[in-house]
Amino acid sequence: SFPTRRSSDLPAPSSQLPSTFIECLSQSGHAELLHTYTTDPTSDYNTLNYQWELLLPTKYPAAYYLPSTIEDIQSIVVCSKLNGVRLVPKGGGHSYEKYSYGDEDSVIIDMQKLDSLTVNARSEEFTIGAGALLSQLAWPLYSNYRLVTPHGTCPTVGIAGLALGGGYGYLSRLYGLTTDAILEVEMVNSDGGVVTVSPNSNADLYWALKGSGAGSYGIVTKLKMRGYRAPTQVIFGVATYDLQEIGRAHV
Repeated sequence: SFPTRRSSDLPAPSSQLPSTFIECLSQSGHAELLHTYTTDPTSDYNTLNYQWELLLPTKYPAAYYLPSTIEDIQSIVVCSKLNGVRLVPKGGGHSYEKYSYGDEDSVIIDMQKLDSLTVNARSEEFTIGAGALLSQLAWPLYSNYRLVTPHGTCPTVGIAGLALGGGYGYLSRLYGLTTDAILEVEMVNSDGGVVTVSPNSNADLYWALKGSGAGSYGIVTKLKMRGYRAPTQVIFGVATYDLQEIGRAHV
């Protein structure tokens, strides 16, 4: 289980969300998805706010929002735009700089419930929810279909942030970066509309998303990606060198 903090360890909130923002979510039937800041260490808020990176101070955003459908995301995007509330999407939360935890004025859209995986074995393509972790993708993809896609080895990294930011792994010399495998993106834009982004639809946005798309242009909800036939044989080794020997070799 995740560690919890005593209420005395938690800072007092420095800002509050506009009441009109919460009213907007209530009118659309989505207010129950919002978990606002609290000093209760056993609350849903503090469970959602677990941060593995301990080198930087813990962040305490204004609230977490836990959608399970694309309609849930559309609702909060519309309400946030009307009320000037900053939204920050969070997949796996492995941002070393803690960008995916926003700041004290932000509402974090935690995508963890949008983690479905659909595979087309014939075309060797798959569609993955933006909240899925690598552990929820790599093993099912390989064990059921003998397909792989290039990515790193940490199982709790989110596929969306990895793919939209670049993504490198052991298979990258063979298949390229994770972002190279993206075929199509489903995204909620700033107006709350759902757009499909691909080389043939919103092409400029497609190329922008591949490398700088993590939270930059909208809320990505789903990725359609290319799978690759898993190699039947892999050769792996580690080469170690004595530093003094390397020094002499360059003299």
